[in-house]
Amino acid sequence: MLSDRIRELRKRAGLSQDALAERIGVSRQAVTKWETNAGLPDISNLTALAHLFEVSVDELLENTPLARAGEKGYLFTSLTQCDVKDARSFDINVCGSRRIVAEPSPDGRVCVLLGSDTIGLIDKLRVYLDQGRNFDVDVTRLEGVTDAECREGLDVIVRLPQTDRGVEFTGNTTELVLRGLDCPHVEFGGRVSTVVIDGLVGHVELDANGDVDVSCASLPDKLDLNQHGAASRIVVPRGAEFSTRTRGIRNRIVLEGVEEDEDACHVIELNGFASELTIVGA
Repeated sequence: MLSDRIRELRKRAGLSQDALAERIGVSRQAVTKWETNAGLPDISNLTALAHLFEVSVDELLENTPLARAGEKGYLFTSLTQCDVKDARSFDINVCGSRRIVAEPSPDGRVCVLLGSDTIGLIDKLRVYLDQGRNFDVDVTRLEGVTDAECREGLDVIVRLPQTDRGVEFTGNTTELVLRGLDCPHVEFGGRVSTVVIDGLVGHVELDANGDVDVSCASLPDKLDLNQHGAASRIVVPRGAEFSTRTRGIRNRIVLEGVEEDEDACHVIELNGFASELTIVGA
């Protein structure tokens, strides 16, 4: 269980609950809840714990139900997969969902797994794959399942092969996890509250409606956030070297507990109108 894993790593690091809470900026009561399975850390706290214990997020979640999500952790599942003829761009459109996870394919095929513990009519969701000029993936809902049900209880796990072109997501989701994709450009457009970036290189572009909380276990070469009238936050790894750019009108970037390096190879850029981005260290 995750509670046992946190307690084990804390003791291995020689930290008390109070010391751990102080290091990652939470209350001791929060740590107690995590270690007694009375509560779960959010994505930003998972990232902070992983950095503190010097493990990856995957290693932190190893052998826990969260790590098995997308395998056998759901009551209802639907799997669609397809061989890919050649390397090409991927356009992925997802109906309302609770979570979208994008990660590498272990066998070179496109694999789309729908998982839910609440949507018994999983057959009322459809996955369409089309190998045209681009490889299109469309996850849609039919009559019998509402958008609200999908946004509360549907996880979409997309596994993609390596490509020397881009991957573009469109959707309305609470959480987007981009993990280890091997491609030069990843773009998301739509509504999202939390984004997790881990093991990506190249260019990541987020065209997000509303405030977004971005947690980076590692920084891509370039991270763009395009917003209008929003206040968002990016958590960067401890000791990460990056520079910032601000474009558009009435935008500003605020640094809290971190410093930028104008010569750094990683760039964080804010675009759009009347938006604020706060960058903090894990």
